[in-house]
Amino acid sequence: MHNAAVCCIIVSYFLLFTSWATGIAAAFTKQVPITLATGVLKLCICVFLVFLLGIVHRKMYSEEKQHECYDLRIDMTIVCSARKLTYGYSLGLVWLATISTTLSCVCWFQITKMQKLLFTNGYY
Repeated sequence: MHNAAVCCIIVSYFLLFTSWATGIAAAFTKQVPITLATGVLKLCICVFLVFLLGIVHRKMYSEEKQHECYDLRIDMTIVCSARKLTYGYSLGLVWLATISTTLSCVCWFQITKMQKLLFTNGYY
C-alpha cells in the first residue's frame, strides 16, 4: 500500500507542476483550450489525491481493527507495542490540498467559461 500511496503523490506532483506551467501559459496567451487544460489537470490532481486519501484511510482503518500483531502466535509484546500508527499532520495536509485543489479546479473551469463568453461576444 505504501508504494501505491507514493505513486499517487509522485503523479500528483507531476500534474501540479504541469498545471502550473499551463496556467502560466494560459495567463499570457489567453487561449481557451490552454485554460481548459489547466482545469482538467487540476481535476486529475484531485482524483489522485482522493486515491491517496483512500489508501491512507484504509491503512489506518485496517491497523485499528487488527487486534493481533500480524497474527503472530508467539509473544512479541515489545514489537507489537512499538508498532503504533498515528494520524499526524500529513493527513490533514492532504485533506487541505484536496479541498484547495478542488476549489482551484472549479475556478479554472469558471475562467474557461468566462473566456468562451468573452470570445463569442468579441471582447478579446
